[in-house]
Amino acid sequence: MKPIIKLENVTYSYRPSVEVLKHINLTINPGEDIAIIGHNGSGKSTLGKLIISLLKPRSGRLLFNGIEINHKNDNLIRAKTGIVFQNPDNQFVGVSVADDIAFGLENQCVPHEKMEEIIKTYAEKVGVLDLLNKAPENLSGGQKQRVALAGILAMLPDLIVFDEALAMLDPKGKQEISELINAIKQEHPRLTIIRITHDLDEAFHSQRVIVLDYGEIVLDDTPAKVFQEEATLKRLGLKTPFIVELNNALMKAGLIKEHEYQPHKLVEKLCK
Repeated sequence: MKPIIKLENVTYSYRPSVEVLKHINLTINPGEDIAIIGHNGSGKSTLGKLIISLLKPRSGRLLFNGIEINHKNDNLIRAKTGIVFQNPDNQFVGVSVADDIAFGLENQCVPHEKMEEIIKTYAEKVGVLDLLNKAPENLSGGQKQRVALAGILAMLPDLIVFDEALAMLDPKGKQEISELINAIKQEHPRLTIIRITHDLDEAFHSQRVIVLDYGEIVLDDTPAKVFQEEATLKRLGLKTPFIVELNNALMKAGLIKEHEYQPHKLVEKLCK
């Protein structure tokens, strides 16, 4: 399988003397659901922006579908990727919800007669069809994130980065947007999702977890394996999800064996 994203020995600095990311080697395959976690200042958001070419490496290479991306051809990756920020107000450009969803389509020169149908399709998919004439600034936090997501989905991306997209929402809003993202992923299994998050419960439900520490990847594996590294996570100031702590405690007490380490199954049992 050809990787959708490949970073080869990538470094990035906001200032010449301070490396935010250090010699990152990372391969991301189509359809993966990845969580990137780490303490504040670990480089999570910077890595997310590099992955979709919003930032350019100081050194190293970024490849998208096997093609090296540079200043001359970054339209290749930007046309097929999107990002949802922590504060959706930062990415609204239209005076109405419909205008905002249309923005990316206009940049892709989609004919107007097709655009209206596409806008309605994705507004309905994310549950904002009745808000098309509303001004984005008058919406709730959850509604704003739905609109931001509709605008990206309308462009039929191959990869979406969620940069702390749930951080400003209340518990109900977090659950609704999380369920919406999961439903979209089930509908489009080849869509690659990258969740940059402080919420370790969100990370636990991804397929792969990448842990950053001061610009370096220190862990990269399945959630079950990453969250067994309690000493490393504690050193980085990261607390393991409660269900994983419970599973680890049961394993240490000899009540379950190591090969039976399945926190997801434990969640299912506790919810019955």
